[in-house]
Amino acid sequence: MWKIRQSDPGGGRAEGKYWLEKSHPKQKYNIVFLGDSRCVHGVDPAYLEKRAGLPAYNAAFFGGGLNRTIFEHMEKKLLKGSSAEVRCVVLSLSIVTLSSIGEKNEHFHQLSERYKDKKMPKESVIKMLFKTFDIKEVKVLWGRGLSRAVCHSNGYFELRRPVRERSRRRALRYYDGFLKSAEFPPRIMKDILSYTRKWRENNISVLAFHIPSSPELQAMAEKVPGWDM
Repeated sequence: MWKIRQSDPGGGRAEGKYWLEKSHPKQKYNIVFLGDSRCVHGVDPAYLEKRAGLPAYNAAFFGGGLNRTIFEHMEKKLLKGSSAEVRCVVLSLSIVTLSSIGEKNEHFHQLSERYKDKKMPKESVIKMLFKTFDIKEVKVLWGRGLSRAVCHSNGYFELRRPVRERSRRRALRYYDGFLKSAEFPPRIMKDILSYTRKWRENNISVLAFHIPSSPELQAMAEKVPGWDM
C-alpha cells in the first residue's frame, strides 16, 4: 500500500537522504515524535527546539504504527544520557497507528530494505536515461517537486501547497475502505503500555496527543466500534 518508487520522489537526492536518515538514524535527540502521516506532515520539531532548547526529531512514517518494531527503531534516535538529562517520547495517536494496517509498518520496512547499506542506492546510467523519457515519472516529479514539499533534516516533511480537491476525495475513499476492513488488536495497546512503563523506569518521559483530522474523516472514524478520540 505504502509503496515508494525506485527513484527518489519530489526533491530527488535531497529527499532520498531524508528517508535514509529516517530509516537508518545516526544522530541522537532528546525528544522523538512517533506516528503516521499526520505526524510526518503535522509536527515540526523546530518549534519545540526553540521553546525548550532541546534537540527534537520527527521519526514518524507514512502509515506508521505504534508498536514494538517502531519503538525499537525509535530508541536508536533517543539519547542515552544520564538520568538528569531530559529525554522524551511523544506518541501521535490516530486510528491508523493503533490498527492492524499500521502494525505492518510497510513504509518503514520498504525504506529499511532500500537503504539497508546505509547509503544512497546507485543507479546505472542506462536506467537513469530511460527515466528521463518516462513521461509518467516526469509528471509525478513535477507535481511533487520542491515547490510543493520540503524535507527538513529534523524529520518534518513540510507540504507547501494545499491538497487538491481530487486528492482529498481520493483520500476519503481510501479511508472509507480502510475503516471497513481495519482491526484493532489488543496487543497494540499492550505494546504501548509495556514500552511506556519501560521508558518511564529509565527516566524517559512519555507524552501522547491526537492531531485533528478533517470533519469528514472524523465522522468516519466515529463510526468504528470502540474508537473514541
